[in-house]
Amino acid sequence: MWTRGLLPLVLLLACGLNCDAFTWEPCDADKVPFIPDHVDLVPDPPAAGGQVVFKIQGNAVHDVPSGLISINVSFAGTQIYEEVDDLCSKTTCPIKTGPLNIVYEQDLPPIAPPGDYDVQVVARGVDNEELMCVVVHFEM
Repeated sequence: MWTRGLLPLVLLLACGLNCDAFTWEPCDADKVPFIPDHVDLVPDPPAAGGQVVFKIQGNAVHDVPSGLISINVSFAGTQIYEEVDDLCSKTTCPIKTGPLNIVYEQDLPPIAPPGDYDVQVVARGVDNEELMCVVVHFEM
């Protein structure tokens, strides 16, 4: 008798653990010298009016003296925001071959509507070579 109530409880718990979870994927993975192997989104899910932090980890296959990093935000498939910043403000430069951590912090507007967001983070070297590209999908 009590097993009928157990299934909804299990589904609710599973959803509570996974429904708000973000996903990520590298873009241009076969064309870039830095392929992320781990991405964190803090907090998950982000909240309007708060700050979100993207922590990207992986390995650089060659040295990079400096560069630029851009963030492109899309809401429901439409680009709504773009920002370009100094790559060295998000990681230690010069970037040496080996482990690499990039931390990108972004303040969210208090009027950000709930829904599906895609954030593309692209790093480029001084010669405009694409170094890394990752897309993070989340719901707010």
